[in-house]
Amino acid sequence: MKKHIIIKNSILQTTLLILFIIIIFSSITFAQDFAIEFQTLKGHSEEVSSISFSPNGRYLASGSADNTIKIWELSDGRFSEIQTLEVNSYSVESVTFSPNGKYLASTSFRTIKIWEFFDGYFYDFQTIKDYPTNLISISFSSDSKYLAYCVNRKIRVWGFSNNKFSKFQTLKSHYHSVECVSFSIEGNYIASGSGKYDKTIEIWKLSNEKFVKFQNLDDHSGAIGSVCFSPDGKFIASGSDDNTIKIWEFSNGKFFEFQTLKGHSKRVNSVSFNPVDNFLASCSGDKTIKIWDIEKLQIDIAGKKIKMLLSELKIIETKYSPDITDLLKPKGEFETTDQYNKRLQAADQQKKQFQKEYAEIIKKEKHQIYQDLNPLLSKTYPVNIYTMNIGTYNPDKEEFPITISGISTNVKVPFHLAIEFKKNKHQVVGQKRYYLTQNNELKSELFNIQIITTDGQVYAFKEQTVDTSPPEITILYPEVKRGLKIITREETQLVKGNVIDESEIKELLLNGISTDISNDGSFSGEIPLSIGRNNITIICSDIYDNTVIDTFTITREEIEKIPETKPPIPEYKPDLWILSIGISQYKNPKINLKYADNDALKIAKTFEQQTGRLFNNVYYETILNETATREIILEKMSTYLGQASSEDVVLIFIAGHGVKHKQTGSYYFLTYDAEPFNLLSKGLRWSDFDEAIKIIKINVSKLVLLFDTCHAGAMQVAMRGAEAGENLAEQLKESEGTFILSASKAGEESIESEEYKLPGEIEGHGAFTYTILKALAGEADYDNDYNIFITELFRYVDKNVPKITKGRQHPYQRISGTDMPIFTVE
Repeated sequence: MKKHIIIKNSILQTTLLILFIIIIFSSITFAQDFAIEFQTLKGHSEEVSSISFSPNGRYLASGSADNTIKIWELSDGRFSEIQTLEVNSYSVESVTFSPNGKYLASTSFRTIKIWEFFDGYFYDFQTIKDYPTNLISISFSSDSKYLAYCVNRKIRVWGFSNNKFSKFQTLKSHYHSVECVSFSIEGNYIASGSGKYDKTIEIWKLSNEKFVKFQNLDDHSGAIGSVCFSPDGKFIASGSDDNTIKIWEFSNGKFFEFQTLKGHSKRVNSVSFNPVDNFLASCSGDKTIKIWDIEKLQIDIAGKKIKMLLSELKIIETKYSPDITDLLKPKGEFETTDQYNKRLQAADQQKKQFQKEYAEIIKKEKHQIYQDLNPLLSKTYPVNIYTMNIGTYNPDKEEFPITISGISTNVKVPFHLAIEFKKNKHQVVGQKRYYLTQNNELKSELFNIQIITTDGQVYAFKEQTVDTSPPEITILYPEVKRGLKIITREETQLVKGNVIDESEIKELLLNGISTDISNDGSFSGEIPLSIGRNNITIICSDIYDNTVIDTFTITREEIEKIPETKPPIPEYKPDLWILSIGISQYKNPKINLKYADNDALKIAKTFEQQTGRLFNNVYYETILNETATREIILEKMSTYLGQASSEDVVLIFIAGHGVKHKQTGSYYFLTYDAEPFNLLSKGLRWSDFDEAIKIIKINVSKLVLLFDTCHAGAMQVAMRGAEAGENLAEQLKESEGTFILSASKAGEESIESEEYKLPGEIEGHGAFTYTILKALAGEADYDNDYNIFITELFRYVDKNVPKITKGRQHPYQRISGTDMPIFTVE
């Protein structure tokens, strides 16, 4: 009995009609109801195992269990069979076109056949024999110079030279037989999928003219039947024995699972991206081939990203929200009214103080999110619309009432075309955009909808224009007039105004602070003023990101200088105990750093200058390179730092690698003789470090911790560590009088470079240490009182590390306790 393939219509384009294959399209998550049946191809007598589009979209090759490959050509808007290639007496497992269109490769039992395209037909070019087993998947690199195929638990890579393909490299990693392989469009990645006892996808990256293991993807619950890169390299599609297709998105240098497509009732044998249009084809043991609308998927990807960024905005609000739950609980039975009121006052003061301290941090994080969010909101996406309801024709007005996606209007159709218009199925296209309401609710809209008839006639569904005009701002107070200078002696300035726009207002910022807008468009806010000229900036955007900026200047005159209140410097001078740890030279030279040991020594020597000044005595010990073992570090923390008294200050500086154990999830400082495989016995587990800190805190009231252990990143300059210093710092239990400053936040690099050195120095530093040294040289003395307090030091480092690293590194800080001076400058 003949088996057949159903093809369903995708997008009618003005220059090219690309047709795709489909038989059943049942419930899926991201691609529903988007195609109508167009054509059925008949020819194969057994199950279709593999399909592949030619690079120009003109040809479609299909391999089958009937031991043949059929070539279908697109001509006059239809696919027709032009050639049948007889392989051998075994089922064809895989077919694929080379990116240059010159070759077609197929796999079957023990054999790879390469066919050369010439003069409109394919001819036998080369036969490759391998293990006595099925060779079920094959892929060309983007330049058609490499050919990769699966054999048992290995991947063979062949290179093209001397007019034939020859062995180049064998890749080994999977625990079970490799069943599929695919090159990325750039040719610098290979994806391979394995069988039911492994169920993983391995990503290989071309490095130094060899392919090396890059990443493992393991979210399928069945054997991987097929993998395929999208033409733009942004996605990998994988089909599995679990009857699903997973879409993996490349983001921030890694592949992440984005979506699972469900629809096939049996194993997914093959997946293939069309190189011209945004569609993915999949075929299955259920004898069907399905088309998935990747264009629609990409739109929904944008929607999902927007939702993710909006959730991050909400997280910021709660992340920096002080926990004052206990202070706000109802009046207790044994609590006086005076006690209750004082408790509420304390809660209010705590909240205000917190908001003041973290306003800049919140502003910075929100700014970064909006930088990622705005391009997604300003982008429009072409879409195909597959539901159109046509009502009863009005011959007098020559109009059809038509409803598309819930939008209804009357469309003018000439009387002589009305019957054909209603009888035929037409393509409906439009554009889609996402936008945010004033309450940050995500919505989408369709506009510029057009109906394209089968003969190419275009009917505009409805005149739908998008607002391109920015909002209009009117400043009501203070009075702003040209030539009028605004002068005040107040510490703050009340700003009132009104804003109008034909669309909905998304956000209004007063000097960078988001400000609420009432239903009638009015807004107000208090702006803190410094002595002298103050620029007031109002930025307002509507939901289409049309933005207006209005500015004016207020001059604040000085009445009297009110000195900043700070904790008094104690008459008694405590001692400072320093333990400075830095490892540049590891037992394993492959993980060496450049300046970590120099940083540790320089920090100790710099603070030694405080002897007899801020501190009575400064004691320091350094643990550098080969001496920095787990035993020595813990012993020094116990015996050496154990000499500090309750009024003394302890400072611990650490520079080197920080790692996370994959199995246990525990954090470790990588000591001199430690490596990932011996972390349990040689590494300094952070929980052990925390225990040592607890013992120190029993004896001293002030503890300063400076960490330069962070996430490793790009290799243009040396990077430190493999886990963020923020993550390590968070492992420590918070206690009063503890001040923590680490080099970077989660997922960031910690950069060291020869450029980071002070005048007269020979060696460089890490960006973090370099900024600390500049701060202690006097640049952090913001109030010119010759004393650098902890908050001034942390503020300076937080402000300047991102500057010198061009936004690649942001320090993390945590303060628990009363501010104190840490350094006196000359």
